[in-house]
Amino acid sequence: MNPQTQFDAFVRAYEDDENFHYRRYVEAPSFFEALGNITGRSVLDLGCGAGLYTRRLVRRGAARVVGLDISPKMLDYARAREAEEPLGIEYVLDDARNAGRLGTFDVVTGIYVLPYARNLEELRAMCQGTSAALRPGGRFVTVLVNPEARFAREDYYGKYGFRLVPVQRQHAGVEPLPEGAPVRLVSHLADKEIDVTAHCWSHEAILSAMREAGFSQVLWQGMDVEPEGVVRFGSDYWVDLLNSPPAVPLICVK
Repeated sequence: MNPQTQFDAFVRAYEDDENFHYRRYVEAPSFFEALGNITGRSVLDLGCGAGLYTRRLVRRGAARVVGLDISPKMLDYARAREAEEPLGIEYVLDDARNAGRLGTFDVVTGIYVLPYARNLEELRAMCQGTSAALRPGGRFVTVLVNPEARFAREDYYGKYGFRLVPVQRQHAGVEPLPEGAPVRLVSHLADKEIDVTAHCWSHEAILSAMREAGFSQVLWQGMDVEPEGVVRFGSDYWVDLLNSPPAVPLICVK
């Protein structure tokens, strides 16, 4: 499915941070830990969607923030939020592969951008576009599907509110998945449903694409649980997720 089409269907569901405990207590804090201090920096948020993380970048002190996405409906919603609560964010409709046309930034971010590359050519083009949008020494901080996630058990992440399901029947029960294998993330948040298809790329494929794009350092980061999440659910609740996180942050230095 075209990434634009699948995201247009659930603009409001994608923003539901209150009910998506994995994002609230694990994904977001782990991403921002990898991101570090962005006070006074210029930041380009690739695949910004409805602007959930884009707005948080401003609130964390970024001097200039631009959001880029290929979904018109996502950007309509993000711009409406900007009109309601002006933060000085500019939203641009375009593909991550063309990010360099916006100039250069200190930092580029991208929550689940690279997993929507459907083949190696698209993956390399996304990495090239990201590199072109960064100044020398700049950082690309992203989150992508963990190639070592538990795909063999469809219910493994069920208690966290979602499932990771290999799309192709011959890949059911297979670990690790073949290079670029499509995977569905299916989640029900209150009365809203998220059902998107991404692609799982190996550490080697990501590293190769990043090196070709001119990144000198590629650093895989771990996931951790915010203390509030441990207090609310207990440490045992998070053990399975931390043993095999569905996604991992990545820091790439140009």
